[in-house]
Amino acid sequence: MSADRELSDDMAAWPRDPFALLGVSHRADEREARRAYIKLIRRFKPEHAPDHFQRIREAFEYVQRQLEVRQKYGWYSDDDEDSDDEDASAASLATEDFTESEPAASGGDDPLSERPSIGSNAGENEAEAAEATVEGRRHSRSRSQVFAAVLADPCEEIWQQAIAGHEQDAYARLVSLVGQGHEVAAASIRAYWLLSLFPNLDEQRVPCDWLATALRASRLSGPAAELYRREMTANRDEAMSERCRSLLETPSDTGALVDLLEARWRALSFLQRGDLIAGDLPVVRRRMTLDDDETWARLLLMAIDHLAWFTNEASTRNAFEHCLAELDQLAHLHVRFGEELDRLDLLTEMSGAWRRAQVLIDVPLLWSGIAPLFWTQEFDSVRPMLLPVLKEISDRPTESLATLDRLFECSRALTAQIAAAAAKA
Repeated sequence: MSADRELSDDMAAWPRDPFALLGVSHRADEREARRAYIKLIRRFKPEHAPDHFQRIREAFEYVQRQLEVRQKYGWYSDDDEDSDDEDASAASLATEDFTESEPAASGGDDPLSERPSIGSNAGENEAEAAEATVEGRRHSRSRSQVFAAVLADPCEEIWQQAIAGHEQDAYARLVSLVGQGHEVAAASIRAYWLLSLFPNLDEQRVPCDWLATALRASRLSGPAAELYRREMTANRDEAMSERCRSLLETPSDTGALVDLLEARWRALSFLQRGDLIAGDLPVVRRRMTLDDDETWARLLLMAIDHLAWFTNEASTRNAFEHCLAELDQLAHLHVRFGEELDRLDLLTEMSGAWRRAQVLIDVPLLWSGIAPLFWTQEFDSVRPMLLPVLKEISDRPTESLATLDRLFECSRALTAQIAAAAAKA
């Protein structure tokens, strides 16, 4: 892309190559790149075109990083000019650099092996030849260092290939990398992003398959854990999958397992699948060491938070009562968990009142349904369901207050829970 060619307003038509997006060649220096960047952001201002500005900013930062490498090592690719496939050029040059042979010790093209010239400048000529040879070798090593840095992180090089528009090839390389057992966690996360953006790349896998692979490789920790938590928040059905359940058996630190359980149980509770929460408990118990009573107690309390609302089902009620019995056996921890146990008493009262409120015909189910959601979920999940209740209170204040009176007769704690949710909204 020539420097005088302007970008269109349609970002889809913009070139993928950051240099081309800025309108500079790959031989440009930092001054040229900055001048092109300033020209573009004067047109695409952040307050008027934030997405355009962000894309331009990312391109400029990428170019800056490339220029820093060039300045540090004194190198740029001869093929960079007008190249549509930078990664292919880099790979080709890397191969050349790593296979370059050093000049022979004697004979051949090595200037030091040649007989010195006769005359007054012989010493100077020899010194100049030696200096040129050393400089040439230093230049060769610098280029090799650049490529060694790139090849040390193959995932980054593959990702740059994807950015350049070769998603299919990049995805195939990531699959191969994982299959070979190299950089499994990092490669799987990049494959997850590519498949999320381009679902047609793979007909046999879904993005969460790659997150599961990354989680197993990283022992349920790292970026994959946070990405998977977000997936279960956005798509709660993922928590019901066998893929998610099998992750509970992945070797990991206890803290990482607890984090996964918290996200899974929250999603299952929202879907009213207390039976699956109950089914997780034996699996988790097998993973707890006998001397890890404190962690096990915290998991029991977390499970009770969800199971208390589903005791109408036999399997869930049995699991709930089993958790209470297990807590009773951990009497030596009751002082340490005093606040949590007080909260448990409140939960028991409130969940019982909530079940009784379900049979009050003149109390809308949605009203009382706020209570378990507000107890077990993040507030962002409750807010959409709370807004219709608030609208009803606003539109029909007299009838709404009468409903609250009936709930108050059923349970003060339940009414307080609904009021707390309404106040937070």
